[in-house]
Amino acid sequence: MRYIDVDRKEYQKKPTMPHYYLVFLGVRPEHQGKGLGSQLLKHTLNWLDETGLPAYLENSNKENTPLYEKHGFELFDEFKLNNGSLTEWCMWRKPKTALIG
Repeated sequence: MRYIDVDRKEYQKKPTMPHYYLVFLGVRPEHQGKGLGSQLLKHTLNWLDETGLPAYLENSNKENTPLYEKHGFELFDEFKLNNGSLTEWCMWRKPKTALIG
């Protein structure tokens, strides 16, 4: 499937309310399972919580769902790509704190 087709599908699912869009997070296979992904995510989410805005991401690997759920993301939709052979899960996270001031 061409990138533009994937991008079009993703765009159709993105929430319209103001939010931060988390695009990529990756850890090299030899370093996975050591908490590095959680550290990266926690650092970013702490900053996002200070803004008071929610976060959105598309998860293309179902095995990563527990990681995102651990950090407050909830599954709210999914869509199929490549004639149904690939799935992306849409996940949303409300901020833990509100912007003060």
